Amino acid sequence: MRINKAVLTEMYHGNSEPAIRFRSILLVFDALIIAFFVAAPFMRESRSFLVVEYLIGAFLAVDR
Repeated sequence: MRINKAVLTEMYHGNSEPAIRFRSILLVFDALIIAFFVAAPFMRESRSFLVVEYLIGAFLAVDR
C-alpha cells in the first residue's frame, strides 16, 4: 500500500476525525518513547529492555 503526499498532508494537518485520531496516536507514542528513555537507565538489567529499544528504533527508522 502506497500513501501519497496528499493523504499524509491531510493526516498531519487536517481537522477530520481520522486525522485527529492519527495525531493523537502519534502524541501518545511519542510520550511513551520519552518515558522509556527516561526510565532506560533503571531498566538496563531487564530482559525486555533490548527488545523494546530495538522496536522503538525500527519504528523511528520507518517513520523517518
